[in-house]
Amino acid sequence: MDHNAVLCPAVPPRTPYRQLSPRGQVRRLRPLAEEALRAFGLRDPRVTFIHHGENTTWRIDLPRPLPGPVPTGCHPSRLLLRLHRGTYNHPPEIASELLWLEALRRETDLVVPVPWRLPDGAPYLEWDDPAIGGHRVATATRWIEGRMADQRVTPSHYEALGVLMARLHNHAAAWRRPRAFRRVRWHERGLAAPDGNADRGSGDAWALLPADARRVFRRVRDRAMAAMERLGDGPEAYGLIHCDLHPRNVVFHHGEARPLDFDDCLIGHWAYDLAVTLRGTGEGALPALLRGYRRVRCFPDEQLRPLPVFLAARYASVMLWIAVRATENRRFEALAARWLPASLSKCEELLRRR
Repeated sequence: MDHNAVLCPAVPPRTPYRQLSPRGQVRRLRPLAEEALRAFGLRDPRVTFIHHGENTTWRIDLPRPLPGPVPTGCHPSRLLLRLHRGTYNHPPEIASELLWLEALRRETDLVVPVPWRLPDGAPYLEWDDPAIGGHRVATATRWIEGRMADQRVTPSHYEALGVLMARLHNHAAAWRRPRAFRRVRWHERGLAAPDGNADRGSGDAWALLPADARRVFRRVRDRAMAAMERLGDGPEAYGLIHCDLHPRNVVFHHGEARPLDFDDCLIGHWAYDLAVTLRGTGEGALPALLRGYRRVRCFPDEQLRPLPVFLAARYASVMLWIAVRATENRRFEALAARWLPASLSKCEELLRRR
């Protein structure tokens, strides 16, 4: 099957995708997941739904081991299937995410998700139809062994995250990215974009927020842009970052942090990667994170100075993203109502720090 084939439902559904409940959206996407499994050459799978948020994911258990050697840290007969929304990352950017994963697996001993390609070597399958919420891209990766920290996150977890982040930064700083590599820069998405573009194709995300939130978040944006300009875009401060490395996005195995999801990786400041991890954490997280990081790689104190404003920028960016997602997925409406007051308060507090 051509991985660029456009697959459409035989009968147009009556209810528009955006009006469906989250459960109804997952039911409509399930045939795409089954079509993707056939295209990936996976027979007799057991499909278990995991999550429907930015992307929709399923655990795929196969009756026999996948062909070829089992990469270190991966399950022999289990994959993660992900349906991406194509307006968040475009297909060339999704392919680039997989290129970084393959380079990490090839050039380091980090345990990261190994892409499972289509039989013709293509990295993804794609569809385009309003019945499924617009553009969708399917990818598959090997399942990483380990356990999530859940609510029991300790300083040792953050220290392990610091080690992982430093090793990712070391690789990103040394890696000669292929000419075809495409990932956005941080200021081209979310808070720093002119329309708060957390989802290209969504229009003006700022307009989805109340006026008081727009005032606070624009102050955050202006301060963050000034901090970025002071840091500059030299390799000592700036490069390819994971940009979603928090305890709910990794598993731990014998004290080692193993990342699960590179969907948000982009070009940004090393310090912003720290801010992403620190959002919503307690006082002990930063010392532990830096302790682990500095075991592997230097992090200069002067690059820590903009950390409060970058942390505020993360709070604001997440709220812009939630506002956009709430226009399509009802689950995010409740998140927006619950998180916005706390996010505004946190941003005001962080802006007062010097």
